[in-house]
Amino acid sequence: MANVFDSLPATDSTRRSNIFDAMPVGTPAPPVSSWDASKAGRFVQGLAEPVVGAGQLAAHLTGVGTDTMDRIVKEREAKYQASRRAAGISPQDWDYMAGLGNIASPINYIPGALAGRVLGTAGRAATMGRRVGEGVLSGAAQSAFTPVVDTSGGDFAEKKTGQAGLGALAGGAGAPIAASISGAIAPGITPEVRQLLREGVDLTPGQTAGGFLKYLEDIGAGTPFVSGPIQAARQRSLETFNQAAANRALAPIGERVPQGLRTGHDLAAFVEERLGNAYQNVHSGTQLGIDPPLRNDLLRIGQRYQTLGAERNAQLQAIIDENLERLDAAHSGAIPGDVVHGGMANIRRLSGNLQADRDAFNRELGTALEDVHGAMEIALERQNPGFLQELQNANKGWANYVRFRQAAASGPAQAHEGTFLPSQLGSASRQLDRSAGKGASARGTALMQDLVEAGRSTMPSKVPNSGTAERAATLALLGGHMAISPQTAILSALIPGLYSRTGVRLARSLLTAPRPQGAEAFGRGLNVLGSRAGAEGALSTFDTTPRE
Repeated sequence: MANVFDSLPATDSTRRSNIFDAMPVGTPAPPVSSWDASKAGRFVQGLAEPVVGAGQLAAHLTGVGTDTMDRIVKEREAKYQASRRAAGISPQDWDYMAGLGNIASPINYIPGALAGRVLGTAGRAATMGRRVGEGVLSGAAQSAFTPVVDTSGGDFAEKKTGQAGLGALAGGAGAPIAASISGAIAPGITPEVRQLLREGVDLTPGQTAGGFLKYLEDIGAGTPFVSGPIQAARQRSLETFNQAAANRALAPIGERVPQGLRTGHDLAAFVEERLGNAYQNVHSGTQLGIDPPLRNDLLRIGQRYQTLGAERNAQLQAIIDENLERLDAAHSGAIPGDVVHGGMANIRRLSGNLQADRDAFNRELGTALEDVHGAMEIALERQNPGFLQELQNANKGWANYVRFRQAAASGPAQAHEGTFLPSQLGSASRQLDRSAGKGASARGTALMQDLVEAGRSTMPSKVPNSGTAERAATLALLGGHMAISPQTAILSALIPGLYSRTGVRLARSLLTAPRPQGAEAFGRGLNVLGSRAGAEGALSTFDTTPRE
């Protein structure tokens, strides 16, 4: 039976050499046309090489047409070498046109596409580990398409294994390199990052760009000599996240956190004071009476919290009596606004203190008082329609502040002077969600939830330190180490500048600046090319074929 490869033209030859073996001595140099020696001709030869290599691999795997394909490979290599000489390319130089053709060959991307499907790296959100895995698999498979020129020793399998191993290493290394370059050309700025930036959160370069740049920043944050400035910058991002949450509470009353105000306890005190002033200004022109709707609301609250027990129910009623019932009786059902403000402020203060208590029943009593406060707010809005907008603004700001306050009062946040993580604000938002079955949280519409989710997807899951200790240790060790390691000296000089306030702002501006049309598509394409370019570069570097 004739081999299926016997009909292939014996003169159809192209570039390539085995990376470990020299081309057999004595192979005659075929005639070379001006087209063969031209840039376009050498590009086409490189483009066809993986196809020929795949055919040779298939022949050796099946045992069909092996001799024919080995002969075709040798003849194509001889013709390519002659093309190099005719083009004036020295033996030590890389033929970039043939190499680019090799990289561009469509058959190279079949293994990468299959690896991407297996590992789930089709989207930009794929993890770096998966991208490296895809690079390893596709680099190995693509390198297996490189023809083996000298098969006279019968060690084709050994040589092909060597090619695949080198391709796997180079492909795995090419993936993160391509990802970093791609991220600089067209960083994938997510909607969550853009939201945080709009709200004034001072994100680091890695948090802004995400992907491989964030991966590098994570490594740097745990590396001696460079961790201090990175940790300090991340601490600033967390502090400005807290300020963004505070601004959510202040925005309805037209105020913002002033520059220079410390986060934590000072920030909480400032927001509560400003909201208290807003209530006082609104209440001064209002009055409140216990009308039937308010009376019904208070009765429902009492029934809802019967599980508190007799003692705490008595406490709840005593607080309502002192701050509402007696005032209503003393002013004949029309409590002046300034008096109402004092009573509601007392209820707010008691509610906040009790909700921060360790005792579960006390926390529940605090929640009951918050409901009483809410019922009084609704009554004020109903009974004073002329002040409705001002009251609603103050109430909206207070509702946001209650979530801020609960996050700042949590145990982990108190260990950091009231500075909280996005996850701690998220817990407060969910706990205070009063919708049926916490439906607002399930829908993603609970108060502060959008800010929480943006922060949680972008920022660290633990509070970084200020970086002061790391800087001190670095200064103590750098003197001797810089003399030994110039790389350490360079990093130690660059990182503090990059992660200073000015450096972070500049890097963020560069990362978020509008890109030319097509830059994003180019960046995605570069990501795909990473493993193939790495494999091609390694094979060219270690190619031992003599260039005459």
